Amino acid sequence: MSAAAATDVRRVLLIDPSSTAQPLMASCVLRTWPSAQIDVCCSPGQQPDVTRYDLVLIEYRASPHENGGLGYLAAMRRQGGDAPPIILLMEDDTAQTASRVSELRVDSWVNTDDLSPRRFRQCVAEIRLKRHAAAQSESRGRAHRPSALSQAASIPQDPLIGPSFGVSASGNREAAGAKTNNLPGYHIRGELAEGGMTRILLAERLEDGQRVALKIMPIGQATDGDLLRRFMREYSLIAKLSHPNVIRIHERGFAADFAYIAMDYCPRGDLRQRIRGPIPPRTAFDYVSQIADGLGAAHSQGIVHRDIKPGNILFRDDATLAVTDFGIAKDLISDRRLTQDKILLGTAYYMSPEQINSGEVDLQSDLYSVGAVLYHMLTGAPPYRAETPWDLMQAHLSAPIPRLPEAIATCQPLIDGLLAKNPEDRFLTTQELKEGIDWVLRRAS
Repeated sequence: MSAAAATDVRRVLLIDPSSTAQPLMASCVLRTWPSAQIDVCCSPGQQPDVTRYDLVLIEYRASPHENGGLGYLAAMRRQGGDAPPIILLMEDDTAQTASRVSELRVDSWVNTDDLSPRRFRQCVAEIRLKRHAAAQSESRGRAHRPSALSQAASIPQDPLIGPSFGVSASGNREAAGAKTNNLPGYHIRGELAEGGMTRILLAERLEDGQRVALKIMPIGQATDGDLLRRFMREYSLIAKLSHPNVIRIHERGFAADFAYIAMDYCPRGDLRQRIRGPIPPRTAFDYVSQIADGLGAAHSQGIVHRDIKPGNILFRDDATLAVTDFGIAKDLISDRRLTQDKILLGTAYYMSPEQINSGEVDLQSDLYSVGAVLYHMLTGAPPYRAETPWDLMQAHLSAPIPRLPEAIATCQPLIDGLLAKNPEDRFLTTQELKEGIDWVLRRAS
């Protein structure tokens, strides 16, 4: 915010902040408006007169009785009247909570782990845009009590404010079925991919002009809770990693009725687009070595990807690739399972036998998928094909390991060491796989 905007917000109320969150909440306010007065309400039985404030920040912490957080918010809505803008700080990312928050008409919300002065200013910018649009749509004769944030004309434009969410100039569809939402801080350039409940958009960050890929998931009453948890958990998993062969995530957040993750944009497409036929073995080995390096970084943190396939291998440039989409990954260290027995995750062409059996999935499961991808690159076709998903999964479970054409038979030991039905018969680590690649190359030369 500019200095001129500091005088527009005079009083801010913090409701039910925890001892750890309160200093950060206050810091975000004061770094945005240095002269703001901050009041704190921590008594469950107290119902402050929120109409005296220009902005309210509420921390929601899961509570069976909802004495705080959402309980305050519900009481405010029952009181009626013209409430000031409300920002909700949440530690719970479940679809049920998101739906409840939507019912109570929160102006903006942010995950506890993501709160920062920059993210706070994004929330304020989002609120300003929403209220300005609402004010324009109201009839001129209707009584309206403006708050400091709803008087758009009196607040200078902030560089974090982005254009309308969705792509209008290029004629592409609006992302994730959003209505006319806004994503402060980004300018949407186009749509990159769509799959299941998510879409990937190309966006430009207004702060520095950097291009990023935005992964979007809509939030509503019909949103599957496990899907939303996996979506938001992807940020937590990859935040542990810093490796050139793993996609880098910049931030996550919520905007109106969708959640988003901002990650590296890889302009050269994915591996699926490059497999138009057999790929020369040395090129295929180079790709697999980089995949192994990226997976090795994940495995060192106890993370199993569980969905290695050509579509999840992106190219930063013509020679450097990155593993992406950790949305169904399993954290072996925390062992927080997000799937039930008999629910299959992953893509059937590249799925390990233990995934199909819903057995214990460990690092060797990823190596099996790498083997299926390698076979696809070397031959131009997946290792097993069938007319039905059931038959395809049965092939992974019991069909013999496929043989490579005679011209590239020297690569067969790699396929055997990756596609073994028993995980104990596979390469034990990604480093062993790379040593196997070196052995094959030396033998071939």
